[in-house]
Amino acid sequence: MYLLHWPREKGDSQWRSHLCQTWKAVSELYKAGKIKAIGVSNFLPHHMKVLEENFEILPMVNQLELHIGYMQNYAVDYCRERNIHIQAWSPLGRGRIKENPFIVKMAEKYMVTPEKLMLRFLNQQDISIIPKSNNEERMKANLDIYDFTIDEFDMSLLLSLPQLGFSEEHPDL
Repeated sequence: MYLLHWPREKGDSQWRSHLCQTWKAVSELYKAGKIKAIGVSNFLPHHMKVLEENFEILPMVNQLELHIGYMQNYAVDYCRERNIHIQAWSPLGRGRIKENPFIVKMAEKYMVTPEKLMLRFLNQQDISIIPKSNNEERMKANLDIYDFTIDEFDMSLLLSLPQLGFSEEHPDL
């Protein structure tokens, strides 16, 4: 899969034109069979609309910062309405939320680690996850999230939390 990582450079007043030039090149590589899947990262609906208005081929994936406390519902809903798969980067909130008392208490209820709870939360919403770790044991633990299910009530609670752990990396700021 080939991803455009960021929709625009900071301060680029011609970003729409630059984005179209880049997406045209990526689309041509995809049409030629040189790339099996194309996607974007950090694209919000107003960035996606530029592609929608100018191209037949839309991204197949949008990789967004998503985790408990930062779900970007507008962007996720926009992509889902267009059959664009959602993939979460920073699904553990860069470690900033694993010690949140509510997350810890919820993890204890399910007898799992906060990390396992956070990954399963996204997985249950059909969001692909890319947890980052250089530690082999943590990598294995990050794959082991299928032995429990968060019930509907608790999913609702987790989806209703106020903003937590945002990286402050925003494509337009």
